[in-house]
Formats: sequence, C-alpha cells, structure tokens
Amino acid sequence: MRNGTNVGIKKNPPSAGIFLDKIGVLEYIEATMQTVQILNLTKGAVIAQEAQLATSLGQRIKGLLGKRSLSADEALILKPCSSIHTFFMHFAIDVLFLDKNMRIIRLTQNMSPSRLSPIVWASCMVIELPAGKISQINTHVGDRVEFK
Repeated sequence: MRNGTNVGIKKNPPSAGIFLDKIGVLEYIEATMQTVQILNLTKGAVIAQEAQLATSLGQRIKGLLGKRSLSADEALILKPCSSIHTFFMHFAIDVLFLDKNMRIIRLTQNMSPSRLSPIVWASCMVIELPAGKISQINTHVGDRVEFK
C-alpha cells in the first residue's frame, strides 16, 4: 500500500456472477439446460416434445422446483440419477427410470408431492413426466427410449 491506496491490486473483472445476480440463479440454471425430444422407440410414440436435460449438479438439484405444473408435452431428464423426491413440489408426476441402454427398467405413475422414490441401482437416468402420461402413451418396462 502506498499513500493509503492499493497499488498493483486488480479488481476481479466482471464475470458470470454479475449475470447471476441480475437474472437469478434458478433462471440461469434453467436457461442453460438443453431441450430434447423423447421418443419411445418400442411403441413408435413421442413421450415428450420439450424435455429439459439436467446434467449438472445445479440443474439436477433445481429439477422441477419452482414449477406449478408440467404441460402435456414437457418433461425433465435427470442424468445421472437413480432416485428422486417430490418434496416442495406442487403436483404429481409420472417417472421413468432408464438403464445405460436407454431401456425403461422401472416406472412410477402418479407420484404425489412429498414422496421419495426407491433407489433403482441400475438406473442411469430418470425422466419426470406429467401425471397420467405413462398410461396415455402406453409405456411399459422394457420399452426403449431415444432423445433427439
């Protein structure tokens, strides 16, 4: 220090932190998620037109928190994932657990808020759908799924 000033000390340049402060952390996390279409290859059906792919820790933690509902064409893909919860959610969901070959190995219909799924050890990812979607599209354990 010379004459009460910090000479030679540079302030940090603007960063993503400033961006986060302006739009909010949850909005930033959602804005960085990739959107894909989910197809049931076995049935030749579209599972969801607009599925958000949550692959980072922040994206997976946020999940569906803050949403009031899912439209019929929406879904959330959590990868990696072998168990989910619906704590702090306001609506029920259908859940598909997929293995490394993109095959459905377990499904849960109409999972109410404030519930915890079992741990599905062979699951590599989970798809969260609007309640009723599994029966609507006739999806079963063993069906193969693809993302486009």
